[in-house]
Parts: sequence; C-alpha cells; structure tokens
Amino acid sequence: MEIRETEQTPSPLIKHRTPVWFQLLIALGFFLVLAFFSGLGEDNGALQQYRDDPGMITMLKVGQAIIVIFVFILPAMLFSMVLRQEKLRFLRLNKFPKLPHLLVGITICLIALPIVSGTSIWNSNMHLPESMHGIEEWMRIKEKSATESIELFFIDRSVGGLILNLFVVAFMAGLSEEIFFRGFLQRLFIENKMNVHIAVWLTAILFSAIHIQFFGFIPRMLLGAVLGYLYAYTNNLWVPIIAHTVNNAFAVVMAYITGSITEDPMSPKPGEEVNLSLMGLSVLLVGGMIWFLYKRREQPNTGPLNA
Repeated sequence: MEIRETEQTPSPLIKHRTPVWFQLLIALGFFLVLAFFSGLGEDNGALQQYRDDPGMITMLKVGQAIIVIFVFILPAMLFSMVLRQEKLRFLRLNKFPKLPHLLVGITICLIALPIVSGTSIWNSNMHLPESMHGIEEWMRIKEKSATESIELFFIDRSVGGLILNLFVVAFMAGLSEEIFFRGFLQRLFIENKMNVHIAVWLTAILFSAIHIQFFGFIPRMLLGAVLGYLYAYTNNLWVPIIAHTVNNAFAVVMAYITGSITEDPMSPKPGEEVNLSLMGLSVLLVGGMIWFLYKRREQPNTGPLNA
C-alpha cells in the first residue's frame, strides 16, 4: 500500500535535518553577519555624483531590488528547502489570505500612522549622555547617510519613477523583509517554545536594528511588532507582506506629492506639539483590531504559531 508523505508523515530524510534550536542558531548567525555588513558604513558621498544621472539612479533602484532578493528572500528559501521537512511551505506563502484578515491588516497599518509619526519625532529628538557623544555622532552620521541614499530614489519626479519606487521601496521591501523577519526568524523563535509576544517584539527589535537608523528605531520597531502580530494571529505571511507594502506605498506617494521624504502630513508643523489624543486613539484602535484578530485566529495544524 502506497503511503503519501504529508506534513504529519515524517520523511525518511528527517533524521538528517538539524533540530529546531540549531536552525534558530543558524538564522541568528546569518542575521549577525547581515548586521555586521550593514554597520560597516557607506560612502554616500560617492553616490551623490549620480544625482543628475537618471539612468544611474534607475540602475541603483534595480540593484536594490536584486540585493534584497539575495540578502533576505533566497537565504530564507534555501534554509526552508534544505533544513525543513515542509520545504517552501514553511514560509506559508502557498495560500492567499482571507479577505477580512487582509482588510484588517491594511487598516491597522494605516491607523497606526499617528503612532509612527509621533514616536518618530520623539525618537529623533533623543540624545545620549555626554559621555557617549562620540557614539551619538556616529549614529547621526549613519542616519544622514541613509537619508541621503533614500533621497536619490525620489529625484525622478516622473510617473515612471513613481511606479518604480512603488515596486522597489514598497513591494520588494515589504516582500523581502516579511519573508525574512516574520516568516523566517519570528516563526523559528516561536517553534523554539518562545512566548509569542516575546517572539514578536524580539523580531521587531531585530527588524528595526538591521536598518541602522537609530533615530527612527522606535517607530520602525512598533511597525515591526504590528506586522508580527498580524502574522501570529492570521498564520498567513501574505497579510503582513501586503500590509507592509501598503505602509511603504503610502510613504512613497506622500514623498512624490510633497517632493520630500521628510515632510510627513501626519506630523505636527514646526512649533506644534505631538497630538497625544490622536496617538492615544490610534493606540486603542490598533490594539482593538489586533485583539479582534487574536480572538478569531486560526490554529495551525502543526501548532508553531499558537498564541
């Protein structure tokens, strides 16, 4: 009698695969390598020579899309194919999300904009103790460097430039980062018996840290936590991917309209205070919608993402 191999029927090769704790060590080791190279620094002064060269800027955008494939997507896929019994199904990309989950995910990211905007202002105004002045100077240099790199992408004010930015900055960033951080790292944390909340926030911290933008660390961490809960309570990676893409696309469109990546329509004007009431309402709405997903969550057959 023929026995079909399923997720519940162990493969004869499973004994050759590494235990889950060792898989997590491999994932964290790879992350540390990425963090090391991300922190080496960039000579963005050299990139500024291309400000008046639209063709080269386009090539930089294409190059960015290729880089995230090799840095985030392919490693996660290779890991799944070699070390996981379920192979690419480990990433949970083989099933389209339910429409209510998708709509809630997108809505949450949009409703969270006042939180992100307000914490971004607080974060950018933070200062380290005087004894750590040198470290703060290095952090601000890295921040300026990253901002200058992003600004190059928005020099092209054409419709074609907008479409390419939506593809590279919104879709490719959302797809690659969610595959690596939520589909790969966060799931491994939880499969290693880590509490789901700790796993979500730890992944969010690593997600924010890899960007090497310290004065935007807190809002990016909060966004990462929201995306982490979307994945934990829907068990479908497409939900945070699409929500992340929509969040980035909003920023791209606003930059296209205003002509600046630093002009946030949600932020207070110079001299105005952060709207705490609006932030509080945003927190309540986002928390309520995440709670809604939690109460209606689906329990996966293999159980790695139980809350």
